[in-house]
Amino acid sequence: PPQSVPGSAAIWRVAIATTAAMVVALTFGWRFVTFVRFQNDHFVHLARAQQLLLGDWPIRDFVDPGLPLMYGVSAAAGYISGISFGTELVLVSCAFALGALFTFLVAVRVGGSIGVAAGVALAEVLIAPRTYSYPKVLLYSAAAWAVLRVIESPAPRRLLLVGALIGTAFLFRHDHGVYIGLTALTAVALGARRLGWRVGTRRLATAAGGAAGVGL
Repeated sequence: PPQSVPGSAAIWRVAIATTAAMVVALTFGWRFVTFVRFQNDHFVHLARAQQLLLGDWPIRDFVDPGLPLMYGVSAAAGYISGISFGTELVLVSCAFALGALFTFLVAVRVGGSIGVAAGVALAEVLIAPRTYSYPKVLLYSAAAWAVLRVIESPAPRRLLLVGALIGTAFLFRHDHGVYIGLTALTAVALGARRLGWRVGTRRLATAAGGAAGVGL
């Protein structure tokens, strides 16, 4: 961000916050108003969410293909607002909006341009991912943001956050946790390579503790 002119940093932060709010609002609105239907694959988890709300339990009453949070989140939304296509659409639209937000924040941090970052977020929206693919947008963009934060400053709370995201991704679908985990833990290890194996081990253990905490 620009630092040479007094007050420019504050203006930069306000511009980022304003653009980020616009990205969230426009993404949510676009996904909501352009919705046509849920594809068949969306019901892989939505049907299980309905079963949860009817009192069934995973494993005991129906097969869990390894995505407990995927249908668990839909069930929670249905419990709060009533199970319906409208509730699920709001949930999916919010998830895509948050994914666009994290994408924007990562892009502006890496590229240093609000316009370019907004364009990257817009491209993500316009490719129109299928509704059931919202974790691929939200989880990976959130993980990229968290990893950047750890690279900048590997404070314990940030390492725990990265670990929590790994655990959350794993519970959405196991391979998400593997991909995000390998990437994040590699970044943590590389960030400590010049500080000795004890520091690296401690940081990795902190991140792993965050992941285990979510899993438990």
